[in-house]
Amino acid sequence: MQRKLCTLYSLYQMKNDSAFAYLVKNASETIPLADTLMAISESKENEEPAKIRQLIDKAKIQAEEIDEQLLTFIVFSDIYTNNAVPKHFVNNTAMTTDEQLDMFILAREARIWWPLYDTSYSYWKSNPKTIDAKTRKTLRSLATELRELNKTIMLFKDEAHHMFFQEQAELNKAAMLRQLKPHLERLKKIQDDFSGHK
Repeated sequence: MQRKLCTLYSLYQMKNDSAFAYLVKNASETIPLADTLMAISESKENEEPAKIRQLIDKAKIQAEEIDEQLLTFIVFSDIYTNNAVPKHFVNNTAMTTDEQLDMFILAREARIWWPLYDTSYSYWKSNPKTIDAKTRKTLRSLATELRELNKTIMLFKDEAHHMFFQEQAELNKAAMLRQLKPHLERLKKIQDDFSGHK
């Protein structure tokens, strides 16, 4: 029975490693979202409200895609040292390490969609339609961090073809978690500062 379980874990590890490599190889850039956030932050005071609404809605869709991509990277960063068994479960997500769980929680807290929801709501309520200076500054800060995040993602994307070998996948999973963390921490800090002014 134990041997059968070990074989099952090994097969699952191979599948997980392959999926991780595929996800990284096909990762989306964060630059389009950064560009949209900058367009909103640089909009004129008398800009046509329909145009601003369109930009905000576009940013929300882009942000949701990037948020989900980051969470998926983390979910597939399972480390299978000695055929590790999943020990953390969040909704339908299983994770094998404490670090992975902490990163998953951080990524949820750093979701870019949240400040865009607040921006959308504030803009809808404002009369006349305006985007305040604090919101503009926050969007610029998010855009700057997204450009830095893109550099990190693209570095891993460039190396993705090496990840199909198990040892390489394990190393890249650990490295990705380590390098994504400061980006997520900064994104969360920007949002915490923003929500503090509401």
